[in-house]
Amino acid sequence: MEMMLRRTQFRIAGAIALVALSACSSAVTTSAARIGDDRLSVDDFELTVQQLGDAGQLDIVNGRVSGESSRSVLGALLRGMATTQMLDIYGEPVTDADRKVVLDQLEQDSQTALLGPELKELIVSLNSEDLALQRVEVPDMVALAETYAKEPAKLGAMCMRHILVADESTAKKVINLYNDGEDFAQLAGTYSTEPGATTSGGILGSATSECLALAEIQTGFDAGFTAGALRAKENVAYGPVKSSFGWHVILIRPFDEIADPLNALLSVDPGNTLLTGYLATADISIKSSYGRWNPPTGQIVAN
Repeated sequence: MEMMLRRTQFRIAGAIALVALSACSSAVTTSAARIGDDRLSVDDFELTVQQLGDAGQLDIVNGRVSGESSRSVLGALLRGMATTQMLDIYGEPVTDADRKVVLDQLEQDSQTALLGPELKELIVSLNSEDLALQRVEVPDMVALAETYAKEPAKLGAMCMRHILVADESTAKKVINLYNDGEDFAQLAGTYSTEPGATTSGGILGSATSECLALAEIQTGFDAGFTAGALRAKENVAYGPVKSSFGWHVILIRPFDEIADPLNALLSVDPGNTLLTGYLATADISIKSSYGRWNPPTGQIVAN
């Protein structure tokens, strides 16, 4: 859906007004996006789009911008809102040095003069927060275990076994057998149609880790499977989950089995990995005329 832009008459005091409006201050306006109690108003969003167009960064034809472009911009702003929240959770402030790095880079770009003042401040804010995000560290093992037990996908990495079968009834049978005390790895060897399941016990990992980054799952796995994985809990056989390949039973592995590989995977890029998990599990809503938030792909998609 194309978005029709309306010229707005308001002013923005600073980047926080654009990136993370409080629920109180935005209650009287329509929200383009919401994450938890923080909202981005339609007016703020459309001003950003308009100034991107004025700067030649976005195609606006007869006052309209394509749905794909509007979703892309809104997705970037949503990520910025989530980053603001995450930095607060992890106690990692944006510093004057962060802002100076970004401002110095902007001064070297000849296109900076084309930016509207609100758009320039937004760019500084988003990029400064990305620098701060790089300083976020992996939580300690106690905190990791607590989050893993409550909402494993929130960590941005998944440590799973799964069993793929041809029909729903077989998937239900597998779940019942597991609940009756049978070993999941042995059930995978017996029932899974996935090649190598007898040897792997249904483990989904890579050549270097027994866990997978959620971002890799979102881009490389069937969306139906990913949706199920996001809902799965530690040591609980979850399913049946339908995908284009068949029916799955998903098991989030016990923390004590995967604590070390999980920690190692998170240590590669803690901030962005944790942010992916935060976005995938957060309470997010999008104004329906712009699209909807789709956790399995980590994107705003068309309705």
